[in-house]
Amino acid sequence: MEKGYYIPEIKEFYVGFECEIQSSYGWQKGIWPDVLQGDSLTYQTFIDEGVLVATRNATVRVKYLNKADIESFGFKSSIDDGVVCYNKEYYNIYWFGDVVISIDKVYNSNRISLFKGSIKNKSELIVILKQIGIIEE
Repeated sequence: MEKGYYIPEIKEFYVGFECEIQSSYGWQKGIWPDVLQGDSLTYQTFIDEGVLVATRNATVRVKYLNKADIESFGFKSSIDDGVVCYNKEYYNIYWFGDVVISIDKVYNSNRISLFKGSIKNKSELIVILKQIGIIEE
């Protein structure tokens, strides 16, 4: 697998999941399940046998979460005690490497932990940011 990408497990897929599908034209970016239309054979399987079979038969990859993904939500990069930190208003995202993330709200010198866990890709980050109220639907 190309550096910076991984092959997702079937349990990771949901409507709105950002991924890429291999087609005869190269990698096609899109939102699942619409991205399945990027390859004619996969799309025909989708029509004939359904979305689950088409997804299992397709060559799909997902880009790991990176700096650009986090900054796309208006967070600015800094270093806090030697850890990469992204700030936006009262919120800090600490990225401890690979997929480990901590999201805190800092207000009047008080730090409240809103999330600690693993986030592998931008789609997962979107879900978490919506759940804790940093971005809207």
